[in-house]
Amino acid sequence: MAIDLTYAPEVVALIEKTRDFTRNVVLPIEDEYAGDIAVAGGDAIRIEMQAAAKEAGVFAPHAPIEYGGHGLNMSDRAPVFEEAGYSLFGPTALNIAAPDEGNVHMLAHVANEAQKQQFLAPLASGDMRSAFAMTEPAPGAGSDPSALNTRAEKVPGGWKINGKKWFITGATAPDSSSSWRVPPASRAARRSDHVPDADGHSGSHRGSTHRHPRQGHDRWAL
Repeated sequence: MAIDLTYAPEVVALIEKTRDFTRNVVLPIEDEYAGDIAVAGGDAIRIEMQAAAKEAGVFAPHAPIEYGGHGLNMSDRAPVFEEAGYSLFGPTALNIAAPDEGNVHMLAHVANEAQKQQFLAPLASGDMRSAFAMTEPAPGAGSDPSALNTRAEKVPGGWKINGKKWFITGATAPDSSSSWRVPPASRAARRSDHVPDADGHSGSHRGSTHRHPRQGHDRWAL
């Protein structure tokens, strides 16, 4: 049986609007600053582009409708993401850049209602940035989660996270909420994404963040 890969009219319309927005609004900014978003203004230009995306009706195609997005499924969002990716700045403008896009998707599926209000709502709207901390110094994990050494242990009042992370996506983002891919206390248990409690205690790193003197990347000691 053939698979129907045609898109609904509203999705086609969003694809076309995203194409127009990316090429006529976002791409000129990228060209002006040679693709360097830090030189373009960093977080200030992100906020400006996202405001323009909201006005154009193309913001957050992946986020749930109740949180201001378009609620597209994986199939429908693919061509929209492709159009946004025509510019290096496009995913940032639409709030679909890593790690925020993935963390919105995760929170929409696994967070409880209190967590959604505290973390998903501001992340989906662009009012909060997020981080993803997986890679660890040797002998910890690179891209293989089975090698993770960071541990999350249930303690009175929340969770205690112990470990070291570096090459953290979004580590320097302001108002950062973080998602760690960590093993639970029992090594025999399955690995799972860690979602912070509604009070935020287990979602905030309690260690230090600094630049490695030789390699220039962000490193957390939790």
